[in-house]
Amino acid sequence: MNARKERRQTKKRNAFEILRSEGWTSGVYKNQITGINSYQSSFILIFLRLFMNFCMIGLMYEKIYQALKSAINDNREETRRRFPRRMKDICVLGIGSTNYPVHDWSQCGVLFEADGRNFIEGKTMSVLMKFKLAEVVTEIPVSAKIIRSGKQRIALEFQDVPNHIQDAFSKVIEDALAREDAESQQA
Repeated sequence: MNARKERRQTKKRNAFEILRSEGWTSGVYKNQITGINSYQSSFILIFLRLFMNFCMIGLMYEKIYQALKSAINDNREETRRRFPRRMKDICVLGIGSTNYPVHDWSQCGVLFEADGRNFIEGKTMSVLMKFKLAEVVTEIPVSAKIIRSGKQRIALEFQDVPNHIQDAFSKVIEDALAREDAESQQA
């Protein structure tokens, strides 16, 4: 147990401090082996500094790897989104008589910008998604539950979306794709 702890402490020691304690970085380089000229000692010093940097980078990458390895992976199959986020569509979210700008949306939820103090997580409400299509503004009423409320953004998950509402969302997506296609052909 003590040997493992000692190895761990040795790894954590700063290589620069090791060199300093042995006199290699004191300003006056001590040639501990006789017969070494100043060019050879300079080469050894440069080599040791490069080796020290390599060791420090290795420790840094090891720490990053361990942090990533211990982090929760959100890409598991059961937590993946059912539909991709859409950020380029022109839309707002209507709650009561107030319209809020939409950051992104999908066919199962929406993230919009508003003061989070006015929204309580877990509350279910009726909202109106308003999309500007090529010719008209389409309004899609849907029931949604507040799943996350931050300082400036609120996330809603649509509840019990009937087929005709899913078809309306599909029409909005098709219109947006057709508009993007037309713009790319003009360019």
